[in-house]
Amino acid sequence: MTAFEFAAHPTTDVFYGKIAFPASEAAAVLQGWADYLRTAPEELTSIASFANPFAGGPEAPVEIHLAFDGDDTELATKAIDPIRRLGTVIDDDVALKPYADTLVDGVTPPPGIRLVTRSAFVDRESVPEVLQILAEVGASEGSPFIAVRSVGGAVARVPDDATAYAHRRAELMFVTTTAGPAPVVEAAGPALAAIWARLAPHVNGAYANFLASATEEDVAAIYPAQTYERLAAVKRQYDPGNLFALNHNVRPQ
Repeated sequence: MTAFEFAAHPTTDVFYGKIAFPASEAAAVLQGWADYLRTAPEELTSIASFANPFAGGPEAPVEIHLAFDGDDTELATKAIDPIRRLGTVIDDDVALKPYADTLVDGVTPPPGIRLVTRSAFVDRESVPEVLQILAEVGASEGSPFIAVRSVGGAVARVPDDATAYAHRRAELMFVTTTAGPAPVVEAAGPALAAIWARLAPHVNGAYANFLASATEEDVAAIYPAQTYERLAAVKRQYDPGNLFALNHNVRPQ
């Protein structure tokens, strides 16, 4: 038997929504966003997304999705306004709403549509190079959909060896997503590989929830060697036969 215990905590309403900028301002907006997040209050969390193929591809706006944990309008405005000043705002739907209204169901692709995702982490010193590369990629025809997530904060205060998630010193985590029928996704493979080869010197690790493949190299990226050994020891004790293997698998041996 496997069980989880959840403890509910009361919360206020939150400020939630997106602020959008023209695609032509992607490089400046992304770098300014990353710079600001280093000093932004921890109540603010944010994701930058761009090159959405369903919203214009390279012409799609840069969308800064954000949530501010709290219902104090003055504090929220002080935290969010620096993002509004990053460029030419073309859409802003940030509003106070119940926390439950920020939750959405996961996307299920239509029949015949594949989603190929790949992720990596970015340490502080590599942020300018990675954001510049991603902005250039996003401006190109055939770019994958790109989302960049801010991390750090409370996450970074937990020791690397405290949990299975070991990439706690990273400042950003980004994801590329290619979607379409199998022939389209396969045809995009070489260009996607070239993008990741360009990024490789500046990024590290991977996040399992945004990783469409499960090779040995993927597992090694998700779990650094010391983390993997600790997980393998748990596996040897509780699942020596490797029953739970349909994942980014940690083998018990």
